[in-house]
Amino acid sequence: MAKQNQKLLELVDCNLSILEGNENKQMTGRDASSIRERYFDKEGHLNENALAKLKANTKEMNNILQGNIPTPENSKSSTTTKGVMKCQLYIPEKLNHTSANAFGNCFIRTLKDASIKCQEANISSLSKELPLLVTCPLTGRLNPCVEHALQGFKWKMPYKVIIINLGTETSLPELPSSIKIEPKPAYQNAEFIDMAYNDDNGIYDCPMNNEALLKIKQFLESKTA
Repeated sequence: MAKQNQKLLELVDCNLSILEGNENKQMTGRDASSIRERYFDKEGHLNENALAKLKANTKEMNNILQGNIPTPENSKSSTTTKGVMKCQLYIPEKLNHTSANAFGNCFIRTLKDASIKCQEANISSLSKELPLLVTCPLTGRLNPCVEHALQGFKWKMPYKVIIINLGTETSLPELPSSIKIEPKPAYQNAEFIDMAYNDDNGIYDCPMNNEALLKIKQFLESKTA
């Protein structure tokens, strides 16, 4: 509970910093300038980044208050009435390198802590009986990375593509990848979910990863309903 309260305070503080802009007297000159450049347009109005950030923060605050966001305090004891949920993880062969495999191993452990049994599968062993998650690390520009990862991949049922944002929390994008990806027929059954990862901290505790875990659990629950 203490951790959740602290997270709520951080989200409230972030929203206030965005809304106050020039009026936040507690901010240093550099901090205030950074806020203005990131969240305000030239006329001094809130821009799209600000609105998206405020919306995401408000959504997470609501999820925390409703007890829906998994945290390190409760993820290990998280269970469902249907027991342990299952899914399969596919790392495209063209992306099957050290970094992708390291994320895959960390991802499987993270889901296990959330009472989700995830097994890695190759293209020939994918099962139509299990919900599918596909990885896509961002090693360059978003759309070319997605196109490269999913090129030639076909799956007739809804599945999730995990967009792996490599880096620290301060370097994460303000807007979700799902609204920046160019729609293509090849992606018609895919829904894109952002996750954050780095070699030092793995899948670390941050709003992006908390929301991702919630979306994954909701997806799996919908498949077992």
